[in-house]
Formats: sequence, C-alpha cells, structure tokens
Amino acid sequence: MLWLDGSEAQKREITAEACRTGELLELNPQTLPGCLYHRTALNDVARTEGLTYVCTSNEGDAGTTNNWMAPEEAYDRAAQIFAGSMRGERCMSFRSRWAVGLGLQQVRRSDHR
Repeated sequence: MLWLDGSEAQKREITAEACRTGELLELNPQTLPGCLYHRTALNDVARTEGLTYVCTSNEGDAGTTNNWMAPEEAYDRAAQIFAGSMRGERCMSFRSRWAVGLGLQQVRRSDHR
C-alpha cells in the first residue's frame, strides 16, 4: 500500500511512473505545458452493454431496454470473477479534497505493464 501524502514530489514521482508505463502520455510541453493524456486501456470492457446489468430485487425496475440480474446473483458472480484479482496490485489511499471529514477514500491503481 502506498500512502499518498499529496506532496508535489510524490505527484511528480507517480506521474513519471505512469508516463514510463504508458498509462499517461505527456502532451507537447511547448503548446500544452503540464498537460497529460490518459486513455482507457484497450482491454477495458467496463462499458460493454452485454455485461452491464441493473441489479434490483424487482426485474421490472430494470426497464425494457436493460439487462437485469438479482442482486444476490450479481454478488456471487462478482465474487467468482474478482477472487484474487487484487493480489499483487498496489492500493493507494489518500484524503480526498472533495470529501473532507468523510474519512479516507481508497482507489485501485491497475498495473498495465
């Protein structure tokens, strides 16, 4: 786990790592100084319609154009799919500027190397 302290030094270190791995691309520093480009990974299927479900206790709540699944089935499927998926991953924890007083926010950083 990496504790994010919000320092400029840590920001530069993490940004440099993301540029080295190709997660971020530095844009032209002459015309767009300090600008970075991030694109979704080619294997990101999070927005695939066939894999998107509305999970409610009542199938009718999903509407006529959405896929529906009972919440219990969704939790079971997700548990099987994601079992062990965080093994070897780095978790970054930081205080969110947008949620001051609400505790720590945790995000997952995938390693696309």
